Amino acid sequence: MNTGIGVVVPCGASTRKILFFIAWMAILTYMANPLFAACPETPSDCTVYGTKLFDLESQNEYGMLDGEIAMSDGGVPDWDSVYSGQIKNFPLVGPLVGAVGFKMDATVDNTLTGDDVEIFQGKAKDIEPVSSWKWTSGHVLDKNNLLHGFSVAIACPTDFDKAKALNCDPGHTYMFFGGDRHGTEGDAQIGFWFLGNDIAPTMDGRKKVFSGTHTEKDTLVVANFINGGDSTEVMVYQWDPNAENNLRLIGTGGRCGESSESGISAIACAITNQNEEQMAPWKFKAKNTESTDFIPQTFFEGGIDITALQSGTPCVSHFQVETRSSQSITASLKDFISDNFDICSIAASKTCSVTRLTDPYDDTAFPFAVSSTITIENNGFGSFDGIGSTLLVIDTPSGSSQAPFTSSPPDPINSDLTSLLASADLGETWDMGEKLTFDVSFYSESNGPTNSVEAILTLPDGTQVDSKDTGVTCKSLQLSPTLFVEKYCSTKLQVVNLGADDQLLKVAVDFNYRTCNTGDIPLDIHLVDQQVGLDIYDTLDSPSSCVLGSTSSGEVCSVGDCEAFTMNKACSDHDDCSSGYMCLQDPADSSRTICLNDDDKAETVSKGFCTEQNGTRLGQPVCLADSGSYTPKIPSVGTLVDGEISTSEQITFLNTINVTGTSTLEGVATQTAATSSNCDLCPFGLFCPVPGQ
Repeated sequence: MNTGIGVVVPCGASTRKILFFIAWMAILTYMANPLFAACPETPSDCTVYGTKLFDLESQNEYGMLDGEIAMSDGGVPDWDSVYSGQIKNFPLVGPLVGAVGFKMDATVDNTLTGDDVEIFQGKAKDIEPVSSWKWTSGHVLDKNNLLHGFSVAIACPTDFDKAKALNCDPGHTYMFFGGDRHGTEGDAQIGFWFLGNDIAPTMDGRKKVFSGTHTEKDTLVVANFINGGDSTEVMVYQWDPNAENNLRLIGTGGRCGESSESGISAIACAITNQNEEQMAPWKFKAKNTESTDFIPQTFFEGGIDITALQSGTPCVSHFQVETRSSQSITASLKDFISDNFDICSIAASKTCSVTRLTDPYDDTAFPFAVSSTITIENNGFGSFDGIGSTLLVIDTPSGSSQAPFTSSPPDPINSDLTSLLASADLGETWDMGEKLTFDVSFYSESNGPTNSVEAILTLPDGTQVDSKDTGVTCKSLQLSPTLFVEKYCSTKLQVVNLGADDQLLKVAVDFNYRTCNTGDIPLDIHLVDQQVGLDIYDTLDSPSSCVLGSTSSGEVCSVGDCEAFTMNKACSDHDDCSSGYMCLQDPADSSRTICLNDDDKAETVSKGFCTEQNGTRLGQPVCLADSGSYTPKIPSVGTLVDGEISTSEQITFLNTINVTGTSTLEGVATQTAATSSNCDLCPFGLFCPVPGQ
């Protein structure tokens, strides 16, 4: 970047005035540089090596990037906390940490310094497409033999005061990276790729190739450590198929802590442990020594302000550290270590519950209706431009219909991001922390089905950000099957002529019965009354709220009298109950839970059905009722003498009816109900009137 200025000075001006004028113009131009325009106070506060996002408590006056590891203290992390996984626990910086990567190089014999499982084969180069890279197993020169590679991305707060406290550029993302190597002979040339797509070694048949492709925001940092680290050159490139060698230079820097006339080194620098051994917080072994410390020039680290370099924070999903054969951009690549490194990320989550049973209006064979809410959140560092981006949301309920019964949105959700952001009033960009929600409903054969959801965001440059599958088990519908049965009977005497003057009195019984489904699911019933000779199979629907007339939802039948009743409110958790009630075990039935208050009084709900046609809902019967007469199987009760019964005792008998209800729905226990009607032979006392008298 050119920060020089041209000045026109009036003729005759004194040298002192000219120098003063030039100095002020230089200062104003320097401060107007867009790289530093958002800095909290002065340009020097916005250097990669001066930020308090990473360790500032080390011995080097320039802070974290000092070519050593000062064990994390003072509330500021260093590489030991990256290695241990504790970096996100730091109070100030932890919430700002995004991607974290730390990986040990794999070896054939599982030793730290043995032959590598993966090294570059042939003359792979950074300037070539990934499709031309090849890999193999083997050994490289000790100075090119990487043992570990690591990186961390930390976002500066957007709040000005918080950014000022951390000496960072508000809203910028800083990439810190490093590695260690086995040997130190000669100069060192290290490369760090921050990649938009997952690029990794794989097999294509018997060919050892790399998967993935470059995106136009891929960033390559090349650090050349010369003369044992006395001199350090840092070049930052962006992958650009239209540039010479496919790489466009976007920034330069030097040794961390050294000033630069151009100021550009403030956003990119690197350093190695130049002179002294440093304690290694992880397993390490240098060449020709038994020491487990970092001997000079075996540890290296660096950092860039990627937001300043790329004029925004690009999406990164992978990092790769590599050793190179020379300082040239066309150098051959030697060893490499790569790992996942998701800076831009989205998260998919879902809440769902079975809300009701289906009915004929749903036109489905599945018994359960499920409602769900899908939430897709931008939980990474970067903002996504809606223009040219598409969001695909794949909702996969198990054991359910192939499509939701809502007409909007479609399944799968596949739409341009711009329209989705507009409908959510989120503007033209999808910023960090913002959420998109979708309401989706479907039918299921299971009461509490499992469900998975995945979101894939495709950016204009082809980069895909995948939330991966997220599984959830939908909340089941609490079912409360119950049956009600009632029976009434009345008796009368019938005269049976036996011939001559003898007559016998028999009992005739008039009866009526009704059994109703008073629960919340349809039941297949079996009604038995042995005395009457009833043996009936039928299906009874569940009642709903009792309303006269038809409704738009079709939940209640035609006009008629409403017969209402109350039942205890079933529940599966406390959220199902009203204020003051908790979901507890039913004292009368340990197999179910109901809503109870502190006095063990149950919360009730009203149910009902139309009495017309024995009660119906959606055209299906809720109750089964009938009436008739029969002669009970009991002995004769006496002889008619002079118009009176010749018996001295009143005779009664019981008439019992039994009903069993079953359901094909999963998790529903068999229901039973029974009642007996006490039919008196002589309802008027010891002397019963003879029919007709």
